[in-house]
Amino acid sequence: GGWAGRRRRDPLGTMVGIYVFRASPQMLAAGGGRVALSPESLATKLVETKFVPSHTVSVSIDPPPSDDPIIVVPATYSPGVAGPFWLEVSGNVELNLTRPGHP
Repeated sequence: GGWAGRRRRDPLGTMVGIYVFRASPQMLAAGGGRVALSPESLATKLVETKFVPSHTVSVSIDPPPSDDPIIVVPATYSPGVAGPFWLEVSGNVELNLTRPGHP
């Protein structure tokens, strides 16, 4: 059962990856802890990992200087496939982490 069982039944759909975006006000306006992705917001994508059939995926970024926030979006290969995850973030500068809709 659980996520392990779902991975056995749907190995393609449960592959994991990460998207990293430079946030725009429109992306953050969805509210409710959600981020609105549109064709316009996809233009702000800084990096996208390959989707892998694993428990672990990692990405390193060196974003250009900006006051705009960065949004990290863990994702599964198939839309609507959701499961538990851990997100670990580290950096060589001060980081201020928040969830959308949670100041």
